[in-house]
Amino acid sequence: MMKFGSVLFLFFCIGSQLFSQCTVSNNTINASPTTVCSGTAGPTITGSTPTGASSYAYSWLVSSTNAPGSYSLIGSATSINYPTGTLTGNRWYKRIVTGTCTSPAGSDVDTSAAIAITVVQPPTAPTISANGPLSFCDGGS
Repeated sequence: MMKFGSVLFLFFCIGSQLFSQCTVSNNTINASPTTVCSGTAGPTITGSTPTGASSYAYSWLVSSTNAPGSYSLIGSATSINYPTGTLTGNRWYKRIVTGTCTSPAGSDVDTSAAIAITVVQPPTAPTISANGPLSFCDGGS
C-alpha cells in the first residue's frame, strides 16, 4: 500500500508482477429540481463520470419508499444519466456502476447514495355549499 498526498493506492504482488486493484469511485448523482408537481415531467438525474476502471456499465434503481430492499431495477435505464419522466408520487433513485479493468483483468461494482425526488400533490378542490335558502323570488336576494 502506498500513499501520495491524499490518494491511497493499493497494489497486489503476484510473483514479480505488480497489479493495481480495480476499484470504481466517484459514483455520485444529482438532480435539479428535486421537487416537482404531480403529473409533470421530473428532472433528468445526472451522474458523475466514474473513475478507477477501463470501461463502465450503468444500471438504475427506483423506490417509492426508500426502505431497504424496496428498490427495483429500471430495465431500460443503462446510460450515465436518467430522465425520470412524468411523476405522480415521491421517488428515490440510485445508480449502479460496474467498472471493468483490463490490467489487471477484473471488475468492481459501486452503488451511489440515493437521491429523493419529492412530488407535490395538487390541492383538493373545495366543496361549496349554500348556507341559507336555495330558491329566490324575482327581485329577491
